[in-house]
Parts: sequence; C-alpha cells; structure tokens
Amino acid sequence: HYGVVRQHHLPAVMQPGAAAGPTLSLRAMTDAFERDVLSDAMRRAGGDRNTAARMLRTTPRVLSSRLRRLGV
Repeated sequence: HYGVVRQHHLPAVMQPGAAAGPTLSLRAMTDAFERDVLSDAMRRAGGDRNTAARMLRTTPRVLSSRLRRLGV
C-alpha cells in the first residue's frame, strides 16, 4: 500500500513497546529528525554545503550553523 505509514516505518522510539527506555523530549526528537535530514542532504550533495543548502531551501550560513549545533 503505497503512501501508508505502518508501525515498521516509524523510528524505534515511536514503535509500540519502546517505552522501556527513557522518554525523549520533543526537543530531542526534533533534533534527531533534523540531524537525519541534514545528514541525508549532505550525503546527497556529496559534502557540498552550498548544494545541500539549495536542496533544503536555506542558506549555507543557516545550514552551517545547524550542522554545528547538531554535531553533524
């Protein structure tokens, strides 16, 4: 079923039974999501920050700041 999000598509922390560990804050979850998006963009851009920034529709300065803040 194309376009349907199933439980196995979700990150491990969002799957049923994941409550065994500590609950992540909204900040931690959004940081993890942003880290994944930025890492993927940098990978697809071959490490070129200008290209990654264009793909993400932001500026290289904003991208660099976020990469530093998130440790990417």
